[in-house]
Amino acid sequence: MSEKEPKGHRSTASDSRQRVLDSAREEIRKNGILGLRVADVASNAFFAVSVIYRHFGDRDGLLAAVLGDIYEELLTERRQILLTRLPAEGPLTMSQIVRLAPSPSEVLKSNEVRLRLQILAVAATNPALEERLSQIAQREIAEMHRIIEYLQSRLPEGHTGDMRVFSILIANQSLYYNHLLGPLGVDDETYYAFLEEIALKYAEAPQQ
Repeated sequence: MSEKEPKGHRSTASDSRQRVLDSAREEIRKNGILGLRVADVASNAFFAVSVIYRHFGDRDGLLAAVLGDIYEELLTERRQILLTRLPAEGPLTMSQIVRLAPSPSEVLKSNEVRLRLQILAVAATNPALEERLSQIAQREIAEMHRIIEYLQSRLPEGHTGDMRVFSILIANQSLYYNHLLGPLGVDDETYYAFLEEIALKYAEAPQQ
């Protein structure tokens, strides 16, 4: 079966790959990740199914490409929104900084969070997607650490904050996400030591 092109149009390899990715996004938008069918993606991109297999190998390869792109865009957008919550000038209070973290109610209402969790779930059984997300997550954590350093620099003179809490929050958004961070993630000992430190700090003193 030959490629089905719109009349008068001839695609380059790069063009055809992008058309497949655009078609896959539209299928995910309409039918969800589980509802994505390679035949529908090919048909809507005006290609034979063989074109998808040539570019991506199989359905898992297609999912790794399109979901990886979507996931990276979601993280970038989240980071940009986070910074818009801050006043442009002047020192920051710790109250302003901690409220950069999404609240539980925000998470429950967020379609973006649901989509990220769905992508992570797919990655658990798709090695190509897992590898792609691991690369994205490690780049993202480096960006987040730069933001944390920036936040520290805007605290009033003489004030400090324990910014480890943000690393713990990032790790805790999904234990699988922490796994993707590899050596940049929070290891078990660091995690438990931090929780113990908090628990001891706020424990009630024994009654005399």
